[in-house]
Amino acid sequence: MKGATKESKMISWLKKLFGARVQAEELAQLLFSLCVLQEETTVMRKEQSRYDNMAGFQREAFQRQLFLYLVASVAIALTNEHSRRPEISGVIIPFRQLVNSEIARRWRFSEAEADSAVENASSDLGRLLYANPGAQKGISFEWPQEWLKRVGVTEYDPAALFEINMRWKLHQIHLAKMLSKFRIVK
Repeated sequence: MKGATKESKMISWLKKLFGARVQAEELAQLLFSLCVLQEETTVMRKEQSRYDNMAGFQREAFQRQLFLYLVASVAIALTNEHSRRPEISGVIIPFRQLVNSEIARRWRFSEAEADSAVENASSDLGRLLYANPGAQKGISFEWPQEWLKRVGVTEYDPAALFEINMRWKLHQIHLAKMLSKFRIVK
């Protein structure tokens, strides 16, 4: 057989999800493929369907923002994991290269523009993830509302807003758990 099939690659990746030892570049590729590209089609599918026919909805801006926040979510998870395991730093550069390449391909951003967009998304997502609910009582509704306004959606439904809030928080928890299972080898 000349090369691995998609199925064998997926099986290999899934095996790696359960505590395998991986090279930093492999983990970067896995994070990019599963936690950014694949999640792009699933993580906010309900919202995209809901707003797709709404006047003012900016579909391309939604897709770009979703991509950037998925990348930001991985970046935050890598940063947090790095504080516990410094060897995870080897994943950051190859992940950044994959991200910048994809951003340049899709939206023709320069490397500096891509880095800035990811930093801004990371900072904003961090505002939600690390908010003190006692001190910032409305963040669970205000943050998703602001996120949607940037793509032309005005949403007041508290259930819809809270669901978006929880989706990003659960996504972050999933990433943290997943990253903790990997062991980086050289």
